[in-house]
Amino acid sequence: MSSEPHRKALLNEIPPEGPKHNKPLHISIKCKEYLIAKVLIDNGSSLNVMPKYTLEQVSIEGVQMCPSNTIVRAFDGSKREVVWEINLPIQIGRTIFNVEFQVMDITPAYSCLLGRPWIHDAKAIPSTLHHKVKFIVCDKLVTVQAEDDMLISKPSTLPYVDAAEEAIETSIQALEIANVDKFPHNMKTVAQMLVRTGYQPGQGLGKDSQGIIKLPII
Repeated sequence: MSSEPHRKALLNEIPPEGPKHNKPLHISIKCKEYLIAKVLIDNGSSLNVMPKYTLEQVSIEGVQMCPSNTIVRAFDGSKREVVWEINLPIQIGRTIFNVEFQVMDITPAYSCLLGRPWIHDAKAIPSTLHHKVKFIVCDKLVTVQAEDDMLISKPSTLPYVDAAEEAIETSIQALEIANVDKFPHNMKTVAQMLVRTGYQPGQGLGKDSQGIIKLPII
């Protein structure tokens, strides 16, 4: 059987600028009532990342944040701590995924990153060459175009979230887990209990917030 029809089909999906483009695969997603642009799909990353900047823009009530003891390594060798872990409902195309994000205090060129955990869970096939990502839902093929292939405008009905204007840490992608033993397990459990009972980072402990402000375990 000739492979020519398959080759032509693949070539037809290449963007108009041709195969020599070097653009990352950015898509737009919805999180509750928010439209989040510049979401990077990166199969070189072993975790899903939401910068603290983005999380502060997406002010969703009732979502629980858990402390994390994970340390990650970027492709340049630098190490960073994961501040929180959070589960959010993310709509990609017309499909909603429950995605666990690692929240990091970084300022990258993307608003958030979907790595191998989401890619494998969705059984998605991202293509930087074709500038789209595909996955199957209910036996139907779903194709999500990259942002550059869509007309992205700030809608009047949805709050719009984008990446920070100045990306000062562009190396923070292709992240790999370096260490998950930063704190003993029992200390992490205490931190999680504090968060569940209403503790907010930056506020003192105690009824009138009169106690210490920064916990050694968070």
